[in-house]
Amino acid sequence: MPEYIATVAGQRATRLHLHVPFAGCWYADADLAEQADLRGRVEVKLGSLTLSGTVMPEASGTFGLATKARIVAGAGGWQKLVPAKHYHSDAGVKARTVLEDTARIVGERIGTVSPPRERVGADYARSAGPACRVLDQVANGAWWVDYGGLTHVGPRPAAPATGYELLDFDPRDRVATLSVDDPATIGIGSTITGAALPTPATVRELEVRLDGEKLRVLAWCGAGEGTGDRIAQALRAVTRAETSRRVHGLWRYRLVEMAGDRVELQAVSKGAGLPDMLPLHMRPGIAGAWAELKPGAMVLVQFIEGDPTMPVVTHFEEKGGDGWKPAVLELDAETLKLCGGVNGVARRLDSVVAGPFGGQITTASTKVFAG
Repeated sequence: MPEYIATVAGQRATRLHLHVPFAGCWYADADLAEQADLRGRVEVKLGSLTLSGTVMPEASGTFGLATKARIVAGAGGWQKLVPAKHYHSDAGVKARTVLEDTARIVGERIGTVSPPRERVGADYARSAGPACRVLDQVANGAWWVDYGGLTHVGPRPAAPATGYELLDFDPRDRVATLSVDDPATIGIGSTITGAALPTPATVRELEVRLDGEKLRVLAWCGAGEGTGDRIAQALRAVTRAETSRRVHGLWRYRLVEMAGDRVELQAVSKGAGLPDMLPLHMRPGIAGAWAELKPGAMVLVQFIEGDPTMPVVTHFEEKGGDGWKPAVLELDAETLKLCGGVNGVARRLDSVVAGPFGGQITTASTKVFAG
């Protein structure tokens, strides 16, 4: 059995536990053989595996003759706070622009960028808070930091596993225990096989444990393609439990046709799992207002108090969109006024005087006129 030696900033470590999640930052907990003043960026070595990370002062220190340290991937910047900022481009804000700008603030470096969308939209509002929130929003959670401390956005590359022996596999938790010649040969996305495995398993989360001279690798294998690590699985379970009771957010729908005073709508995003709405009431957000929309017009639907039994149309297409101008617009009130100006509002059948002309409004194509 080979002898394994771990060092942190050149100092011998008697114990090293490396945690590598499917997404996000890896971190390593190390116990050093001697007292050491560890600060800032350090290099961690285990066999041929070399990692670049930053000591977390709040989780490191010396007690007696023992020094313990936690090292997080890269510059440790993704947990830092960033200020609010608005990005805008009529051509679409590039995801790389937002990511590199945020990384620069917290001292991180961006590597490959393959987000779900190259451009996030005409606007992106970065709220004040942890920098990692920007990665979660722009990359939809598909980001990770490599052993060299470089942050990547997009899927992890798959790599075959070599130089290992499958010691145990727990089918309940889908955790494989491996003996390895070199920890650098096993990574996230590696495929492992063995007589005890009915099918090949893909590593989704990794823990490398060195205690003294004993090295073991624990690999959590996802239940299928697209699964992340155990934390991601748990968060999805919590989200499913919440969304099974409530439906939050605004959802895009397209008008199929009018159904009297109501609308018949088609869901734009089938992936959201929401059905077409036939028919549905509108609540424009202004008293006495109603509109007859044109086919194809886009609207936003939300659910009152998150209750799936109370969907309602609350928003309409922005100015300049194909369906922003309705076929008919009704404003109904006892008295219609325009305050702060000389112009007035008149309803059909009202008597009006315009310069030398006077009479009664009889046009039926539009219910309200303002001038």
